[in-house]
Amino acid sequence: MLNEMTFSIVKNFFYSLHMLLTTEVAEIAEESHALIYKTEQLKQNGMPEDEAYIIAKDEIRDRNTVNKK
Repeated sequence: MLNEMTFSIVKNFFYSLHMLLTTEVAEIAEESHALIYKTEQLKQNGMPEDEAYIIAKDEIRDRNTVNKK
């Protein structure tokens, strides 16, 4: 009885952990996509790539800072 209960608790823990990590990875991928897309937009408007990347990164960081407040 105890082993089944322990297994169930551990299984639920790992399932929850898996869901959390999957969500976090998806959010990171979404932010990476936004960074690449914004950098590419700025480059197409004539901005150097390194400068475009820094501006895009700052915009995304600022957006995320505002959303967390």
